[in-house]
Amino acid sequence: MNFRFKILFILLLITSLILLGMVTFLWQKIRKFEPVVYYNVPPEKSFIYSQEELIFGIENYLKDVIEKEIRKLKDEKKDFVYADLKEMKIILYQEGEEFKSFPVIGKGADWFLGETPLGVYSASYKTRLHFSSSAHLWMPYAIQFFGNYFLHGRPYDNQGRMVQTNYSGGCIRVNTPDASEIFDFVEEGMPILVFDQKDIPSRLALKPISQEISFPEIQAQFILVADLETGEIILNKSGDSQFYGGPAANNLMLALTATESIDLDKRIFVKRWMFEGINEGIIAPERSYRAYDLLRPLLVYSSEEAAQVITRFWTPEDFLRLMQEKTKSLDLGNTFIADLTGNSQENKTSLYDLARTFRYIKDYRKFLLAMTNELTGPSEDEKESKFAVFEMKYRDEERTIFIGLANSPKIEEDLSKILEWLEKDFGLTKI
Repeated sequence: MNFRFKILFILLLITSLILLGMVTFLWQKIRKFEPVVYYNVPPEKSFIYSQEELIFGIENYLKDVIEKEIRKLKDEKKDFVYADLKEMKIILYQEGEEFKSFPVIGKGADWFLGETPLGVYSASYKTRLHFSSSAHLWMPYAIQFFGNYFLHGRPYDNQGRMVQTNYSGGCIRVNTPDASEIFDFVEEGMPILVFDQKDIPSRLALKPISQEISFPEIQAQFILVADLETGEIILNKSGDSQFYGGPAANNLMLALTATESIDLDKRIFVKRWMFEGINEGIIAPERSYRAYDLLRPLLVYSSEEAAQVITRFWTPEDFLRLMQEKTKSLDLGNTFIADLTGNSQENKTSLYDLARTFRYIKDYRKFLLAMTNELTGPSEDEKESKFAVFEMKYRDEERTIFIGLANSPKIEEDLSKILEWLEKDFGLTKI
């Protein structure tokens, strides 16, 4: 009997050792297994390196902004309008509850300069019949939500002929009877939320070439490197901290606001008093300029003359209000615009907010990136900052990489080190 127990014990021991060996072997295999990771749009959070928790592109940040505002308005039992341009419908909410919906029959075309501005806005003005001086059309039951953009019924010309296209110059178009109902529902100041989402294919997550990553020694106080295709953070050092961004950061928001608040084909006759005391010699008095033609000197040369003239398409006070409104619409919580020039030290931003702004521009105002991919200017303590976007190749895919550096005593040296590091450790090369 004892002998049988001994045999059984030995067999159990051998079996246990075999099972333990198999489990250990499988565990080692699992640990070494590296799946291929794809980022969809909206992408998921991914950090290769971060000194603190920083969320960029967790899902679609613009969608996050809209959904956060919807939850807030629902909790407060507010009346509001949600224009879902992805699903092509207008939803009215009454006391926080979905009340009624209507089909959208036209929105800004993505191949047109007047693509519909997205974000959180409010009804600033409403009229039963509005004449568009840029399109030369009558717009029934028009509700202004930002700049020159309205939610309105089907437009028609002076001969009463209805426009039949399913795209607009950026306005949101609904059937006229529906526009009448929406018009009666909306009061001035009521929130209007506008969302759209582009169909972007999945992208491979950026993967370091080796397990050992040697981070470059950068002298900039703040650093943020991100893939704007997916929202993936590659390198981060205090990217969510506020700093003075100078005219360069300010002009980016000024240019974005201009594209979404004025007719870029509209011309303005320049007078010397518009930029009194500024002698750059870039803008010539007694000449007329299209708004579109002023954007390049604004971004490439940080021209204060161009900035001052652009603001005259409204008034400086109104344009400053629109810039602040646009900043709020994208929930850029670390960005504060105190003046139009960006010279005031009260102007603040963060690299995280700038990366989100560049991503919005890439998706919805890409022609601005074609004008300049680098913005450089003074920062705090006589140091410099640079915010750059590079088209780079990763394997066989093209990527749009944002590099933000703030408060650096050697800004160009820092940028070169970052680019070398991206090529060496990730195989990213400039196109």
